[in-house]
Amino acid sequence: MEKNKSKYLIYFLIIGIVFWFVGFVYNLHYYINTGEFYTDILQQPLFERLLQFSPFTILFLTIVIAPLFEEVVFRLWTKLNSLALIISYFGLVFFTHSFFKTIWLTIIAIVVFGYFLFFLKKEKIRLPSLIMLTSVVFGFIHLANFNSGNFSFLGVLSLVGFGMVLSYISLRFGFKYAVLVHSFNNCLAILPMLFLSQNSILSFSGESYNAQQTVVNLFSFGEELNYQNQDSILVIAGLPQMASALSPFTPDVFYVAEISSLNKYKLIVRKKNSTIIDKEALLSDFLIKNNISVDTMLVKGVLFSALDTSFLKSVSPEKSFIMNVVSLVSTLRARNKLPIVLDEYTPNIVFNMGMPFLELENFEDIKAYLIEKYRILIVKDSNYVAKKIIYSVPSSN
Repeated sequence: MEKNKSKYLIYFLIIGIVFWFVGFVYNLHYYINTGEFYTDILQQPLFERLLQFSPFTILFLTIVIAPLFEEVVFRLWTKLNSLALIISYFGLVFFTHSFFKTIWLTIIAIVVFGYFLFFLKKEKIRLPSLIMLTSVVFGFIHLANFNSGNFSFLGVLSLVGFGMVLSYISLRFGFKYAVLVHSFNNCLAILPMLFLSQNSILSFSGESYNAQQTVVNLFSFGEELNYQNQDSILVIAGLPQMASALSPFTPDVFYVAEISSLNKYKLIVRKKNSTIIDKEALLSDFLIKNNISVDTMLVKGVLFSALDTSFLKSVSPEKSFIMNVVSLVSTLRARNKLPIVLDEYTPNIVFNMGMPFLELENFEDIKAYLIEKYRILIVKDSNYVAKKIIYSVPSSN
């Protein structure tokens, strides 16, 4: 019996490696042709969440917390004791419900996982079924990390294969080794993004400027930087975010950067001779040089209006900093990802913004603070339409 068990476990190991290898080969092929990893391109939602944290927190979450938590849910059952089966059961049902968000599939998960974990006694059927089921769920719950697209399936297939490999390791050598391998895999995936700096330099110029763009790692600079004047520009950000930073402010246009990588870049621009930098030409050249796609759509706007400009200029909180209307609207657009339209009757007034504004995260609290302290109204208005411009790095050419 033990010999037969080892035999079919080997089958799952081989299938898992094949699935994983398919994803690896395509990833390598894509990198050779584009210089980017396709899994990096697809995982925009994951990167958007990770970039909210410091580099050290990203390392801790991806190398320690995520592998331990996921292995407890998806591979702890391999210990085959009652407590381990119960923990995996509730974890698997929870993840199935969280991903599909339908009652009937949750009920199916309750019945199916309950049957294979607690009631089926034939090991020859039970273990292969659990390996397959848990690996498939493991792959699909990571689908939320990917953009929808033709190659999302390859990312999921690769993870299903990886789940099979981890199941084999846990059953054959022990649960702790599955955690270590999972952690090592995440380490290999995340470390190049955090530490390595491609020493490539992209230089381009226009009639009014000279520009130099280099790749930096996340530990080189903590925060993104955006410094611009007529003579020079320094921006540190991802490529789509950099395009957004270089874009001009317009009352009814807001920019969205689709994050496709944890890589950051440094762009230094200096004026030529005695001219000022033509930022429109700079943005156009930057988009072309970096192969950044631009999509435009019209959406319902959110009106921003200063109801009493005299009052706005007179407000003087005890602890404050200097701000103007344009920078406030830009901040709200970036922080809350809302198509805020600046009222045409609201001038670009300089005023004193209270320090408590920086601590507000909930948009409803921000709206309440601005109307109460500054008589600034922010409200959805169907009469206003905003132009939404989306910058992204295409996943394929």
